[in-house]
Amino acid sequence: MGSLVGVGLYLSIWTGFDRVLTSNALAKRLTALYVFTPQLACMLVVIFLLTMAGIWAASRVEKALGKKDPSIVVIDEVAGQMIALLSGPFWLHTWWSVISAFLLFRLFDIWKPYPIRRLEHLESGLGIMADDVLAGAYALIVNSVLMSSYLLLFPPTR
Repeated sequence: MGSLVGVGLYLSIWTGFDRVLTSNALAKRLTALYVFTPQLACMLVVIFLLTMAGIWAASRVEKALGKKDPSIVVIDEVAGQMIALLSGPFWLHTWWSVISAFLLFRLFDIWKPYPIRRLEHLESGLGIMADDVLAGAYALIVNSVLMSSYLLLFPPTR
């Protein structure tokens, strides 16, 4: 469920930034680059702050419950999913790019290829967050390659 929250949060924030930046760029007759660059920077800041808050919150919950990586902590899934979604094309998040980012993140989060599983052993909230952040990064890389390949094979028509 945390991954679905991550998708909703990401798309809401991305769309909000897009509306503000696009209207500003159109008024000043700027190119899409002037929209994408600050939009990506804002998303990276949001994900960073969410990750830092997640480390703090997950550490507190783990200590309060006395249980390693409690299942009620889902902020790690939210952050990881948001990282995976950074691979979406900046001009439009199509349904297939969102679905593939979601599925790839879930795959890497469950499969835990090297060194994701080792990150779980880090102390407290850092270990809880780190494995999902890296799973998100793996999904980001694979989804970016998939989408770039698709766009090379099937360029958008104007």
